[in-house]
Amino acid sequence: MIGSQPKKIKGEEDSTRELVENRTNGVPESRIKNILVYWKEKITELFKDKMDLVIDSPVPIYAVDTLGNSVGVYDGSSVKIIKSLGLEKDIAEVVAHEYAHNWQFINNNMHGNLLSNDLPYGGKIFIEGFALWVAFRVMDFYGLHENMSNVVLR
Repeated sequence: MIGSQPKKIKGEEDSTRELVENRTNGVPESRIKNILVYWKEKITELFKDKMDLVIDSPVPIYAVDTLGNSVGVYDGSSVKIIKSLGLEKDIAEVVAHEYAHNWQFINNNMHGNLLSNDLPYGGKIFIEGFALWVAFRVMDFYGLHENMSNVVLR
């Protein structure tokens, strides 16, 4: 990136992309908490302002050493993300995904029938699909997905 300008991204100041690109060597453990709080604030603000997904009281976010096979989890009372996730753009994507779950499960934002055991995978495909879609939209908004222009929606 030396000697070049960061690409302009829609809807956000140029500094966000540059900030993330400057942190692609991995996040030092001493800075993870600040980065988690930074992205929690940015993402919940974006949810409210651009996506009409209001979380009145977002749950706290924590960095943990391990989560089994997961890199992040929303457990109903907090969001937990593993410390070793690495790149800040990966952290941002997991934060967006987990706070999408936070939105889904507050104020009955999800229809109860989506959790039915009569549905394939007990409805989890709808829950995870929504969270993946929200994370995709957030990463697109901030210009953090690589090869986003190669995605074809039908």
